[in-house]
Parts: sequence; C-alpha cells; structure tokens
Amino acid sequence: MWGKITKGKALLLVISATGTATIAAGQVSPIQISRNQTYTTRYWDYDALQVNPANIAAQWQPGRKLSFGLLSSNFTLYSAGVKNDLLHDGKVSNLASLSHWVNDILPARNAFNLENTIFGMHFHIKNAGAFAISARSQVYGEAEFNGMLENLNLDNTTIDQLPDILLASQEDNSQGNHQEPSYLRFSSVAEINFGHSIRIVNTPKTKLYFGSGVKYLMGLADMGLQFNGQELAGYYSLSSMLPKEWIDSNYASYIHNDKKYGHGFGASVGFALKWDNKLHVGLSVVDLGFIRWPAHRFYLKATDAVVAAVTEHTVEDAVEKVMQDFQRKEDGTELQPARVIVGASYAVHRYVHFYLDFISPLYASPRGLTYPTLGVGTWLSLKDIITLKTGLVLAAPRLITLPVYLSFYGGKRRVFEMSFGTSDVLSFILPQRPYMNVETVMMKYHF
Repeated sequence: MWGKITKGKALLLVISATGTATIAAGQVSPIQISRNQTYTTRYWDYDALQVNPANIAAQWQPGRKLSFGLLSSNFTLYSAGVKNDLLHDGKVSNLASLSHWVNDILPARNAFNLENTIFGMHFHIKNAGAFAISARSQVYGEAEFNGMLENLNLDNTTIDQLPDILLASQEDNSQGNHQEPSYLRFSSVAEINFGHSIRIVNTPKTKLYFGSGVKYLMGLADMGLQFNGQELAGYYSLSSMLPKEWIDSNYASYIHNDKKYGHGFGASVGFALKWDNKLHVGLSVVDLGFIRWPAHRFYLKATDAVVAAVTEHTVEDAVEKVMQDFQRKEDGTELQPARVIVGASYAVHRYVHFYLDFISPLYASPRGLTYPTLGVGTWLSLKDIITLKTGLVLAAPRLITLPVYLSFYGGKRRVFEMSFGTSDVLSFILPQRPYMNVETVMMKYHF
C-alpha cells in the first residue's frame, strides 16, 4: 500500500518544504512576542475586532463618518542565526551561503509569523451603532532539525546538488542516533471579520458599550511533519501544493485529497466602560471558534526495499502522535486562539494616558498565546500629530519586552494615518534575544 520509497525522496520532501520555520514546545512562540499586547482600550476602528469589539463604538470619534485602510502587517522572525547575521555580526553575506544555512541556522529552532490586514472599514449609522469589517491573513511556520543536517559538507556546492548530497549522506543520518525527532509545521489562513457595537448605558459621566464580532476562516494550507531519518509521518491538507515530480504511483493515492481548503468560524464579545471621559475599562473574550482542515495523513519509510512490515496500525500510531504534538484533533479540527483580555487606561491629560492590560489564553492553541501577559505603559501625543505608545510587558516567564509604536497623522482633522513599531525594541539591541518583530500600517483614512 505504501509502495517503494527511496531514502532520498523521503528526506528531500522534508528539506525542500522548510522555507522559513518556527520553534518547539517549551520555547517562547512567535505569537507570544509578535502581537501587540498593550493599550487594548485604545484600539478602535476595524482593529478593535482583534481585541475588543465594544471599542468599535466606544472609541468612535465624533464628526467621523468612515475610516478605511488598505494594508497593515505584523512580521515576526524567530531565528538566532538570521538575526545575528542581520543585526549583530555584520555578516549579511553569510545568508547567501548554503552551508551556513545547513550547518549554522537550520539545526537550531527557527520561526516566522506574518499577519496582514489586507482591507478594513469602520463606519457609524445613527441610532444603529458602529460597524467594522476587515479581511486578514496569517502565515505561520515552525521547524527544528535536531541534528538531521549535521556532518554534511556543502562547501562550494550549489542548490541543485542538494538531492545528491542528501542521498549520499542518508546512511549517516538514518542510524537512529537522534534523541528527538525533527519536525516541520506550516499553515496559512485567511479570514473575513464583521463586528457591531452599540452604547447600552448613557449618563452624563458613565457610558457602557457592548460589542460582538464573527469571522469566517478559510484554511489555505496546513502541514505537520515529524521525521528521524528512518521514517516520516504527518498530515497535509493540500497535496496539490507538492511538486509534480514527487507525486508518483508509490504514494500519490495515499496523500492526495479532493478537499482543497479548511473552513471554520469564530466569535468575539466584549464590554467597554468610559467614566468621565478619563477612565476607560474593557473586558472581552475574542477568537472563540475552530477551523477544520481536510488533514490527510501520510507515512513514508526511508528504505530502498518494499516496506512489507508497515501496517495500517503503524501508520495510524505515527500520524496520531504528530497530530497530538501539534494540537490537532483526530478529525483535523484546530481550535482558534481564544483569549480573555482585561484592560484599563486613565487620561491624566488629553495628551497623556497610562494603561494596564492583562491577556490570558483560554486553552492551548497552535496559533495562540502560550502564557498570560501583563503590560503597563503610557500613551503620549504631540497635538494629535504624532503619538507614542510604549511600556513594559511581561510577555512570558522571565521575559520582559519593551514595545514602542509611533503613529503619524496628517491633513485637516487627521484625515490620514501611518504608523510603525515593534513589540520589543530590546530584541534589536540584545543578541541573546533570538527574535525580532516589525509592525507597520501603510495608510488609514478617516473622514
């Protein structure tokens, strides 16, 4: 059933699929240090859908009719090797060396997380409340090779020689000497968000808002692999993404799947309280939901002989372990990264605010927070032309980050907005922090 699979083909499937990758359990995930965990009461327009949908109305600015934006991005790279080459060692040219990647970078934990808001819109309808719509995407990957690439001599070689080198080194890499299996994960998700918020209490000093949001998720790609040089097990939702030369009669029928996309739904609810226009308090639960992937399973044995000893039970056990390690249910369901968010801010002046935020995951999710976070800080404004948000965040046990975000406004009545920042400016200074994060908003318009 499983056919005759050569050693080089099995390992080439893993190596060629890596691209950029992520970290293992027990480490700080890229999600943990990529998302802005601060000043949650200040989020407004369509960005509030990710933090507290009640802010859609609570932070609506009088005189505005419509806000929209075209692109904002949040990119996090977790790779000690790449970061040191780019920022600390001054050896950017090393990144063009294949042997440097294989010998120095890929054997360690690597990660990336890219989140984009492709389009967003925020508007208000009299006596009906405020509404927000956004289209977002996330691409997430992680990998660790745990010695699978050691002892390979790739000096003065080119990328087209990689299959021959891997094939020749397979005997050394398949002796079962690696204590931990290597792994690879990748997923890509697109989502459409819709939210509504309305004021439910209105007194001269106290105003209370309620908001809710729903989202539809489309899973574009999902893959999880574990391998140890002797066997490879995992799941893959889109076999059509495999290069054609890898799909042959030996195993194409086993990994091929007619279903092309994963589908899922999510929901968020929240409350926002404003007192005397100075104290803002928010409470929300966001991203409750799931996505179900067409997770087709596969198993490859690194051998030149027909694998007569491999049974269906062997395959099921191997793949089930991968799915459990990567927090997938047996039917391919992945829980969304639900979290509870409590935030408060106080305005001591129109241009000076202080804030306190606590965010906690409700359960384990592969694309969610691993630890609760606690943030404190300040928001400063220069006559509504430039704003600065900074503070300190306990992002994980024994990890304190220093977020810095700048926003610029222009035109009469602050018609357009641009911003950029990072979840931890210290990561650009300290070599021992193996990650870096950049967040940008290309342009927003407020009318």
